[in-house]
Amino acid sequence: ICFTMKENCGAAGTIFEVSFLTNNQKIADLIIENNEVTFEIGETAENAKSYKAYISEHPEKPTTADNGYIGLSFVATSINLKFYTERLNETVFGTSLSMVKAMAKNYLGTEVDVKIDEPSEVEHYWLRSYDTGAVTMMEAWLHMNLPKTVPLLWIDSENIVHISDLEKLKKDK
Repeated sequence: ICFTMKENCGAAGTIFEVSFLTNNQKIADLIIENNEVTFEIGETAENAKSYKAYISEHPEKPTTADNGYIGLSFVATSINLKFYTERLNETVFGTSLSMVKAMAKNYLGTEVDVKIDEPSEVEHYWLRSYDTGAVTMMEAWLHMNLPKTVPLLWIDSENIVHISDLEKLKKDK
């Protein structure tokens, strides 16, 4: 088994890369885009942490070895692909921070961990013209009005969206 787990900045979510051998064809048949998989990671079963992910790519065709084993490889993301593919046309009233919170709640089912001062901006209408949830979240993040700092945004392996103030993080270290 080859397993990699990467947390990324922005709206990418956690990426899991998996390659393994199996002699069970039923497992190979389940490696389909957007199927849910669960990874248990830990030194023992008692202290293992569980991660839910969705298959996003099946980059290689399964290969069969002479001994009957099937080589499988796929990429999964902690975020349901609907966040990246569903395109809606809607108008929403609020601030950039309220838009980020709305996208997190709608697509990730989580709240936003906010460690910034409220952006100094007025509420206005956001036109979501057939954009995905990920694009809408990033557009709102880029429009946050925080003078003298940079708002950082990332989604952790538990799909919690974090927004932090770069200057406050630098002072805390």
